[in-house]
Amino acid sequence: VQVGHMGAVNTLWCRKEEYGLAPGDVALQLFSYAFDGFVTSFFTPIISGARVVLLEKKDLGDIDTIKQEICRQKVTHFISVPALFSALLDTLTGNDLQSLKTVTLAGDKVESTLLEKSRNKAPNLEIANEYGLTEGSVMSTLYRHQENDHSVKIGRPIANNCIFILDTGFQLQPIGIAGEIYLGGIG
Repeated sequence: VQVGHMGAVNTLWCRKEEYGLAPGDVALQLFSYAFDGFVTSFFTPIISGARVVLLEKKDLGDIDTIKQEICRQKVTHFISVPALFSALLDTLTGNDLQSLKTVTLAGDKVESTLLEKSRNKAPNLEIANEYGLTEGSVMSTLYRHQENDHSVKIGRPIANNCIFILDTGFQLQPIGIAGEIYLGGIG
């Protein structure tokens, strides 16, 4: 899928503003460069002046290596698919989580059981939920502080994007009525 520069830049600037990454922050990069999420997880810290920790390809799914690097590098932020974060939570202790401020979940559906698991293991850790698809310049919506909710939310559209909930006849649905998500805007 080709993604235009304008959409990708919009997503990056939105993430930079939203997360407030700064030169003192450290982001752990867990996505392959072939995955669209790499664009947001790698370039957001770069344009924010934060440091990015890269792992060897063989270590991208190794829970023990990821845990060691979070502690050793004093990682403050990272993006993960929910399943990997869940497995990571199984091995982390309170001491391992001292540097972490925010974990962004993306790339797959977030289950409420994962939110509960995170609250129990790391009550002060912010969980952000990003929703989007490659064609929408990777991220279309964002919900911050998901850890405070018991139901999973995908949030609101990011800057310069919009969402419509439509029925099968492409008519707008009233608030609270189910339908299909349609995205619009720069993304």
